[in-house]
Amino acid sequence: MITTMADRDCVNLAESVNPVLDGHDRNRLPAARVTARTLRDRLARMWPGVSVSGTGGVVAAADIAAFARKHGTPLPGALAELYVRAGVGTFGGFLHFEAPDGMCTHRELIEDLIDEDDEEDLAPTADVIVFARSDNRDMCGWHAADLAAGADRVVLLDGFDEEPLAGSTREFLDSLPDTDYFGFGVLAPTYRRHDWLQPGERSADQCTPPV
Repeated sequence: MITTMADRDCVNLAESVNPVLDGHDRNRLPAARVTARTLRDRLARMWPGVSVSGTGGVVAAADIAAFARKHGTPLPGALAELYVRAGVGTFGGFLHFEAPDGMCTHRELIEDLIDEDDEEDLAPTADVIVFARSDNRDMCGWHAADLAAGADRVVLLDGFDEEPLAGSTREFLDSLPDTDYFGFGVLAPTYRRHDWLQPGERSADQCTPPV
């Protein structure tokens, strides 16, 4: 069970996420609103046996709101819950999650690495908002069009190739500890918060291309 932050953070998340969601069509996002009790119940069931370490990766209400302002849609609630409860970090020493205010589209991440001949290949995944990247240069994300429609299916990008990973962010996170998503076996049950990522030290406008 994740136990790195107090229950008051669940209250803070509910208070910070719901105003963001209120700016969108509630008819399309009927299940998105959260309460402190809902967060406590869900987080009590998330990632049993996964150890959490590190002191950075702090996510504030302003970071969640920055995602919505940049992309025109709320950050999926399951990832917002994880970030407020456990911070932005790396799972299994392999999958590196992105801060919500710094998430970029596939196009933004690689636009300096491609030319006009690549546009046709990029088009199907150009709008994918990347929320995590692996040591193997795979990217996990959502199509912006899906988020705008109230869905949050997770896809895997390998270069210009796309594969479905999970039907929702919550499904992906819940199954991450015991599913071989990346072809290297199940990842180690660890989550290390990004110690280098402290409040005020991130840039919402900088998209770093794959190394």
